[in-house]
Amino acid sequence: MQFYVSWYPGDPEYQQIDSDCRVLLSPTSVSRAWRVGDFMVAPRSVMIDSGSFHFIDATRQRLTRTQKEVFEDQMRILNGFKPAIISHLDFAIPRRGISEPIMKERIEITIDNAEKFFDICLSNSNILEGVVPLAVIQGYDTESALYCARRLRAIGFRKFGLGSVARLSRIRRSEILNRVAKVMEIVGDLHIFGVSSIEIMKKLRELRISSVDSSTPIKEAIYSGIIYSKPFQRYKIGTEYFTNTWSRRYGYAKILKNPALCNCPICAQIGTHAIMQRGRKVWNNLRALHNYYHFKKELFGRPPKPPKESNLFIFLQVH
Repeated sequence: MQFYVSWYPGDPEYQQIDSDCRVLLSPTSVSRAWRVGDFMVAPRSVMIDSGSFHFIDATRQRLTRTQKEVFEDQMRILNGFKPAIISHLDFAIPRRGISEPIMKERIEITIDNAEKFFDICLSNSNILEGVVPLAVIQGYDTESALYCARRLRAIGFRKFGLGSVARLSRIRRSEILNRVAKVMEIVGDLHIFGVSSIEIMKKLRELRISSVDSSTPIKEAIYSGIIYSKPFQRYKIGTEYFTNTWSRRYGYAKILKNPALCNCPICAQIGTHAIMQRGRKVWNNLRALHNYYHFKKELFGRPPKPPKESNLFIFLQVH
């Protein structure tokens, strides 16, 4: 199973500490002038989604961008970079707030855009060498997801992603894994979008899911979260708000007053004090790199291997 880390401008370049770093991007998160080649260190590969959440109009019944426009945005961002994966313009289904008929309509719009995307990819095959098209499966329950998966497979796609996974965080983990397993029976090569739980990721790996993505390293860092591996633990930096009596149902055991011994590049090269600082974006980013290191170490059983050209001190000067 491969791991893609969500990246936004201003986030650290995780490939600074991981030669096998794979990055998930969104066209709505970067400027029109930005290209993958603008990274200080090139990632191993990138996946570019459609950014569809930002294209839902005020009526919540239509998308404000076309499939052709999204494809052009994705290709502009790649600017010849490969290997890469690009997905079509899907219509995301939220956890609540819309009726079943509207959810069904969104699935049909997702399938219609997938057909257009497939045709666009066929007509542009000369510039898509090393770029894999991915079809996004949308559904509000297991049966609707299976329906969408069958329709997308019939179009001719070979790689798929399961969308609206944020909805699944509200149900039992056993139900999540059951739903994914049933979709896997239809499509085989499956990416799971937006997974935050390391335990669910481990179970997905057992199901032979192709890949997952997560924004956990930076999200935890922003909210003073620190991750350690072997055993996997999440902490909060002690502040006036996060006191020793504070607890959270998502698994934080205690407040971290002093950092633990750590061999990650941040703690080893800069010092453990770096992950305990707050108040500046650079400290959040260094903490995110630390979190990423331990997140991948816990998931794969081995630490990330940094590239030869990495230089964290240049990173500090730039940020």
